[in-house]
Amino acid sequence: MHTLTAIVVGVSLMWLFQKAGQRLRLRRNLVDATFAALWLIASVVHGLLGVAAGFGVGMELAIGALIFLVPVSGLALGRWQAKRTRPTLG
Repeated sequence: MHTLTAIVVGVSLMWLFQKAGQRLRLRRNLVDATFAALWLIASVVHGLLGVAAGFGVGMELAIGALIFLVPVSGLALGRWQAKRTRPTLG
């Protein structure tokens, strides 16, 4: 349940970053890179806390990868969708 909560938090933060970036008219590359860097830090800290709580390093690496990759995959999927639906000139 804790892993699912962390993934939902990550996806929610990704959405908030995207909306804030649009509202502030920031370049999408900057917004995506900032989110990915901050989410990587949060995922590593999450894993370190799990190891400190007594969980195995291997298990925390697998769970940490999942927690990091699901929201970041959402960025890639959103970028792919935006390129796919972009109107062409001509």
